[in-house]
Amino acid sequence: MDTDHAGQWLTAAAQVRGITTYQELAVAVSVELGAAVGSTSAYRWWVGDRLVPRRYWPALASVLDVELAEVALRASGFDVVEHEAGA
Repeated sequence: MDTDHAGQWLTAAAQVRGITTYQELAVAVSVELGAAVGSTSAYRWWVGDRLVPRRYWPALASVLDVELAEVALRASGFDVVEHEAGA
C-alpha cells in the first residue's frame, strides 16, 4: 500500500470539490458521517502519512462526489500505474 499516492489522490479530489485544506476535509467528512473526524487524522490522510480507514470511505465518497469503489481503490493506496507496469 502506498500512502503517498493515496494522499495525492485525496488532496487532488478534494481540491476539485473546493476543499482546499485538511481542516475543511475533516469538517466535511464529519458532517457527512454524523460524527467528529479529528483534524489530525484528516491531516495524516491529506499528506499521505496514513490511509483513510474503511469506516470513513462512504462519507468520503459522498463528500468527494465519487463512487465508493473509487474511494476504496484510491484510499487504499493502490496505484493503478504501478500495477499496470508490474511494479
